[in-house]
Amino acid sequence: MKADDPELSGVADRVADGAPVDWNRVGESRGLAGLKLIEQVSAAYRKDIAVEAPAPAATLFTPGERLGPYRIDGELGRGGMGVVYLARDLRLDREVAVKTLPPDLSSDPEALERLTREARLLASLDHPGIAVIHGMEEDARGARYLVLERVRGVTLAARLRSGPMPVAEALVLATQIGEALQAAHEGGVIHRDLKPRNIMVTATGRVKILDFGLARVRQSSPGADANMEPSAAGLEESNVVGTAGYASPERLQRLEDARADVFAFGAVLFECLAGVPAFPGASAEEILQAVLSREPDLSRIPAEVPDSVRQLISACLEKDPSRRLPGMEPVLAMLRRARSVGTGARAPSATPHNLPAERTRFVGRTGVIRECEALLAPPRIARASATFGRSLVRRSEHRRRADACPPGRRRRAVRAGAARGSAHAHAARAAARFRFPSGP
Repeated sequence: MKADDPELSGVADRVADGAPVDWNRVGESRGLAGLKLIEQVSAAYRKDIAVEAPAPAATLFTPGERLGPYRIDGELGRGGMGVVYLARDLRLDREVAVKTLPPDLSSDPEALERLTREARLLASLDHPGIAVIHGMEEDARGARYLVLERVRGVTLAARLRSGPMPVAEALVLATQIGEALQAAHEGGVIHRDLKPRNIMVTATGRVKILDFGLARVRQSSPGADANMEPSAAGLEESNVVGTAGYASPERLQRLEDARADVFAFGAVLFECLAGVPAFPGASAEEILQAVLSREPDLSRIPAEVPDSVRQLISACLEKDPSRRLPGMEPVLAMLRRARSVGTGARAPSATPHNLPAERTRFVGRTGVIRECEALLAPPRIARASATFGRSLVRRSEHRRRADACPPGRRRRAVRAGAARGSAHAHAARAAARFRFPSGP
């Protein structure tokens, strides 16, 4: 765009001020196409910010109110698209979370369809990192609500208010988030609104992903939209929603796949390590400009973070989706390799399992073995356990019995004693293993 072009300068000023632009009266050029894209996304984000502004005090349910077998005990939180209440299931005597639409959207057909879609998508998923849905009900007034798992803990957003996380903790949580997203993608579900506010961390350090209200069923394979051009129709079809700074640049395009969640994952991981958003800004427009035109400042990440983690974040935050990692599987592979390099050991899965624990290996521990042999060499009282650990045998008794055997028969005597299961056999085995110094 030429700096001295008055027409382009005027359009840029109107876009910056949020004023409407009559694009039918403006000619076509590369610079105008970029401004048009920025104007469309800015308008969408301004709408989202207005929706996510502090909601009025109006509430659909009040504390003490009964919804069938559920008693409302209070409000847990609210956003632009829903209100979550703490409730008690009086039949099973347990706490649950009840999610419903805000009062002004309780009869909106589109909002009701979104709530129903969220219920069905949650019911199709089964992973310890995704909050469980218990059911969908309606009260006597026809108000629809979801009954969800009550997750105890703090949101990742609240945790990050105290500053960045230690590297090891951040990578463990990131692995859990990635595994939950991978399970959702394998179930054909794209979250589309991953952010610290929608990630709960329990007291035991486990992660739960919440709020699938903006989730969509995956309809295309990675790469299907690699050559797609942004358009105004894309704004209507994809219904640009989400949170500025975590939503991917291609949200205006007609199709959306798992790479949108990969972008949000990279932004969340950056914030966990740096303690600040990957794309800061004082307004939605500034954040949008950063997402579209600026690279995240990796120098904000602590120096002790491995280079492989920095490379992972950069690969997740690629603005061109065709150059971004295609899904959570390669993301998790890079993350586990980074954890392995950082700890010097194989990084286990963050998801609990019932497989046997890996045994300690002594390869490369020759020095430790020699120290043990040195400790056993001097004459002293040694404890030798019989079959049920009942006998104590003096060290001198070990030496006397071993020395009494001719060298050629020493091991044969050990085997014979072991067959009888005596404590003396254990002592003879120890004597045959080590050379004891002579002495009283």
